[in-house]
Amino acid sequence: MLFLRSRSLPLICLLMLAATGCDKVQQAIDEQTGETAESVDPATPPAAPAEMAPAATAKTPQQIIDAFLAVPSHERTDARLQELTALEEGLEQVTELNLANSSVTDAGFAGVKNLTALKTANLSQTRLSNAAFAALTELTQLEELTLDGMVNVDGAALETIKEVESLRSLKMTNTVIGDVALVSLAELPHLELLHIDGVRNMAGRPFADAAKKGGFKELRELSFSGTQFGTYGLENVGSLKSLEVIRAQGGEINDGTFLTIGACTNLRELYFQNNSFNPNSLKALQRLRNLEVLRLDGCNSIVDPSFDMLKSLKGLRELGLEGCPCTPAAVEQLKTKFLKETAIHYGGETL
Repeated sequence: MLFLRSRSLPLICLLMLAATGCDKVQQAIDEQTGETAESVDPATPPAAPAEMAPAATAKTPQQIIDAFLAVPSHERTDARLQELTALEEGLEQVTELNLANSSVTDAGFAGVKNLTALKTANLSQTRLSNAAFAALTELTQLEELTLDGMVNVDGAALETIKEVESLRSLKMTNTVIGDVALVSLAELPHLELLHIDGVRNMAGRPFADAAKKGGFKELRELSFSGTQFGTYGLENVGSLKSLEVIRAQGGEINDGTFLTIGACTNLRELYFQNNSFNPNSLKALQRLRNLEVLRLDGCNSIVDPSFDMLKSLKGLRELGLEGCPCTPAAVEQLKTKFLKETAIHYGGETL
């Protein structure tokens, strides 16, 4: 009996050890299975694949046109202008182009030739050069062109501009256009307005010669304030029968100017502020029966006796005498006795 017990004891211990080991193995299996179950939840569906972003919708011609026109002129670039001029439809809507103070270059401007409905173009203060103007020669409806302050443009540009026969208005203030080049415009058949204010290298002789030969025959308004153009420019102004307005503030107007101006019977407005001349020259203005506006502000030669030459201008609507050395009493008499219907600007007031 004792022998049986001694042999059974190791067997019992072995069985107990095996049982304990199985429990640990089962525990390890359970733990591993639990981790897998936690990491993959059969109730959670797999993530859907990411959706592709929709392709950008191409802009319509109308959207491109509207977007360009909505941008301020100084923010218009080569890229924006090229996008516009590359359109194959809708460009007949674009009748005005304002590029003033923009960064557009000759390369970006080349496509403007496609804007065949263009009537007005403002290129002021841009960096365009003479070469850019080739694009304008195909614009048969262009009527107004503004080139103010274009420092890269000189007289050579006018050789191209003269081919734009539809042109009615040309403004080139503060540029370096020269006297001789200006004559290139003499044969433009419809040119009515010419502004060359601030152009320093002009004395007007070639213009006067062209006028004598029949050039500039449709000109209605001529403006050359702040220049020397008046030295010779108006010598044959009497030949310009359509001329109605002359703006020449500080424009070197002289005594001889008045003699020729007297032949411009259609003149309606004269702006001669800040010029020096003999007051007796004003007598020539008595021939201008259609004159409505006469500005003589800042002219030191306008003194009381000068009014004898002005009192017959009954058709004047406006007379400027600001800064003139005439007396208040003489101005009052001119107003109350002779020019009763005329607004006279004097002494900071309008009589």
